[in-house]
Amino acid sequence: MNEKYFGLTLLSFIVIFSLGTMVVEILEGTKITTSEYVGLTDDSGLIIFFAFYWFIAYFLFCLVGFLVNRYLHSFIIKIVLFVALSLSMAHWFFNHLYGYGDYITEYNLNIGTFYIIFFLCGLVYSFLEHVIYLIQTRNRLQL
Repeated sequence: MNEKYFGLTLLSFIVIFSLGTMVVEILEGTKITTSEYVGLTDDSGLIIFFAFYWFIAYFLFCLVGFLVNRYLHSFIIKIVLFVALSLSMAHWFFNHLYGYGDYITEYNLNIGTFYIIFFLCGLVYSFLEHVIYLIQTRNRLQL
């Protein structure tokens, strides 16, 4: 793997999952009408906190992509693993952002929205990662 592969996958990961996070925050976070709630747009400390976890998640995605590309060579397995990681991120993100039930029950927040959006994010990322991997291996073979 070269630097260009990591740079392109990091850029696509950040764009895809940041857009997914913003969509989820707009769909579910706007239901909370109390002034106690600090959304992703209101607190820079919260953004830095979640950015740290995005980088941890990115390295998990890289590890899975590397192992599948290196040993299994299966696009279907890569899709399944990336979507599973995305859904687990959605579950973690939902519980950490909305406080394990405090806002969830009071404002009737739906975790299904998180699952759908992050499922789509994982699907899109898996396709982009595979395309980047194919381009990278094609360029390596031409040299």
